[in-house]
Amino acid sequence: MNSVRYQLDIIDIAAHLVSVTLSFEPTDETHLLTLPAWIPGSYMIRDFARNIVSIEASDSSGILNLMQQDKQSWQLCCNNERVTVVYQLYAYDLSVRAAYIDDEVAILNPACLCLAVSGQQEFPHQLHVTKPQASAAVDWRLATGLHRSSDTEFLGFGCYTAQSYQQLIDGPVLLGRFDWRQFTINGITHYLIVTGDNQTDLTRFAEDLQRICQQQLAVFGALPDDLSSYWFLLWVTEDGYGGLEHLTSTLLLCSRFDLPVP
Repeated sequence: MNSVRYQLDIIDIAAHLVSVTLSFEPTDETHLLTLPAWIPGSYMIRDFARNIVSIEASDSSGILNLMQQDKQSWQLCCNNERVTVVYQLYAYDLSVRAAYIDDEVAILNPACLCLAVSGQQEFPHQLHVTKPQASAAVDWRLATGLHRSSDTEFLGFGCYTAQSYQQLIDGPVLLGRFDWRQFTINGITHYLIVTGDNQTDLTRFAEDLQRICQQQLAVFGALPDDLSSYWFLLWVTEDGYGGLEHLTSTLLLCSRFDLPVP
């Protein structure tokens, strides 16, 4: 089966710019490319497409006609060969609902970065994330609830997959310096990711979180049958708050002063 492929490249940390390369095999003469206006779990209109600063489509024969239809959709005229769409987005929204890049962390929500391809939303989707070349990112790692390909290292940059577009946009990606712990409940590994260099008692934090998860299991009686792992992605800032649950993860934002101290 054909797959839809995205590559995310942080091209300028200081300018908060990410480049997305979308490639797919056309299944029609025209395809509509659409960026969601909202993110799963938070259904207020966000107008993510306003952050696209450039977009261009091509195949091996050259530039393709790409015509904007409305504030979030483009009609692409295709030939019978693989298409590549390259676009850049501004990412500096300090919230769990969008995308944010600085010299300490990058929060990449596929819902605000990855254009949907009409007629191919149920195809398998691949998300390739490259490590930023900036010196500030030399010790960055990657955490996400998306499925990791066999050739990608644990917490590593590389390829992550989803069974559909809907599953893809329900899997936020966190890049940066972070500490982590894990625990197991009913055979399912749960990961706690905490960004930055913080004076916190991570062991106590993970133990408290495990007790909360065990109580949740007691209330509902079971974990989802299709759950293979679960990720708590905690983004720590000087003064932040918020959270958004997803299919196999939750992205949380908090102040470093809220963390448990040793």
